[in-house]
Amino acid sequence: MELLWNLPLPLPPSSGLWMPRAALALLAMLVVSCSNRTSQEALVDVEGTASLRNGPPLAGMSVFFHTPMPAGQSPSPLAPEGPGGLHRTPPLEAFTLIDAQGKFRIRLPEGRWEVFIGGPVDSGIMGQRMADVALRAPRAVLDLHYQGFRVSGRVTGPSGPVHDGADLFILSSTNAAVAAIHSGNYTFLVPPDSLMIWATPDSTDHRAGIPRIRFDGIVATSDTLIDLPLNGHLVSGRVTSSGVPASAGWVAADASNNTASAYMPTAMDGTYHLYLPTREYVFRVAASPGAPTYYPPMLIDSPRTLDFDLPGP
Repeated sequence: MELLWNLPLPLPPSSGLWMPRAALALLAMLVVSCSNRTSQEALVDVEGTASLRNGPPLAGMSVFFHTPMPAGQSPSPLAPEGPGGLHRTPPLEAFTLIDAQGKFRIRLPEGRWEVFIGGPVDSGIMGQRMADVALRAPRAVLDLHYQGFRVSGRVTGPSGPVHDGADLFILSSTNAAVAAIHSGNYTFLVPPDSLMIWATPDSTDHRAGIPRIRFDGIVATSDTLIDLPLNGHLVSGRVTSSGVPASAGWVAADASNNTASAYMPTAMDGTYHLYLPTREYVFRVAASPGAPTYYPPMLIDSPRTLDFDLPGP
């Protein structure tokens, strides 16, 4: 499978869309430029293999190709080069899928290309730059080895695995990835680096007071098993408004260092509960869906009972 894009096309007459003549003329110039580029340059049949550092094929992933941006050239094809000038053809981009045996094929114009490997959305596979290559007709062979490790484990709440709607966001010094959680289990494939993981519960767990937590300083230098607990000290109490239970209120707690937060609507009797890892928190409390009342930072390092009585209307 192969695909080339970033080749602008004029709007069809039947589209019903109107554009100024100057813009249409500009698009026409870009179409001619791109068409000339792909028709006049020799094409290269590129084939190769993609595998992990220790040999298994990277089935289901993709190989991406980008032509480098010329020095001093804006990424926008409509940005002027200088007074009265226009940029040349925007960079080309293409991708091809890796089959079950780890093989891929694609046809590309001759020239220099930047090569990356990436995975599907929510796969937990972090993209990695593989090589800069100069392709020459008629044929080129690329064997790519993803230098990375698997980080896997379970994501649990106070009473067991979190719901499947939870998400994990993982960030390295150069890239990011997202992993879906299945029956409480997750897997990432990442380059060797120091990682930061945001674990976010689904809406059901979130409204039950289960926290969103950031885990810092996870170092991936080998295949690693790490369980991520979305848990903490039980903070519970009642919200009232001039002594009357706030049946339509809510309570939220945000860590002062932005590494954890939790939220829960109040029950009919105004009660709530949150699970908070040891941090200093700012509490936001409301007796109705309106604006909340803020409370000064408070250290939570053990279970607490916190009642909030808000002024009436």
